[in-house]
Amino acid sequence: PPVRQLRAAQRAAAHTARSQARTYVPTLSLAATAGLRYPRALALEFGPVLEGAAVLSWEAFDSGLRRARVREGEAQALRLGAQAEATARELERELIEVEARAASASADLVSARETLRQNEVYLRVARAAVEAGTGTELDVHQAQLALDRARIAIQRALLDAALAEAQRLLVWGRTRPPVADEAGGKR
Repeated sequence: PPVRQLRAAQRAAAHTARSQARTYVPTLSLAATAGLRYPRALALEFGPVLEGAAVLSWEAFDSGLRRARVREGEAQALRLGAQAEATARELERELIEVEARAASASADLVSARETLRQNEVYLRVARAAVEAGTGTELDVHQAQLALDRARIAIQRALLDAALAEAQRLLVWGRTRPPVADEAGGKR
C-alpha cells in the first residue's frame, strides 16, 4: 500500500504539472454590484450605486510563475517516484529478511523434532538401563531434561515461524493471511 500511494501521488503531481503547462488561455473575469448607500458620492443622501469591474489575465505575462509551477510539479513527481522506488526496495529487503527468518525457523523446527525423537529413544534406553540395574536415576533425569529442552526448542521454532509470518503480513500491508478464492488464486 505505501508504494501504491506514492505512485498515485506521483501520477497526480505529473498531471498537475501537465495541466499547469497548458494554461495559455487568457482569463476574463467580470464583476458587477448594485445597491443603495448612504452617503453617496460625498452627498448625505441615499442613492443607487452601481459598480463594475473587468479583469483580463493571461498567464503568458506572469513573470515565469507558470513555468516555475510546472517545474515544481515535475520535481515533486520525480521526488515521489524516487521515494516510491526507495520504499519498494526497502520492502523487498524486509521481505528477504523475513524469508530468511522463516527458513531459519523451519530448519530449527526440523532439527528440534529430530532431537526430540532422539531424546525419546535416549529416555527409553535410560529407563531400560535402570530396570536392568545398569543405569542410574540421574541418567533418566538427564534424558527427561533433554526431552523437555527439545520440546521447548520445538515451541521456540514454531514461535519464530509465526513471528516471521506476522512480519511478512506486516510488510505486505495485510492483517490476515491471503485466502484462496474459488478460482484457486490468492487475493
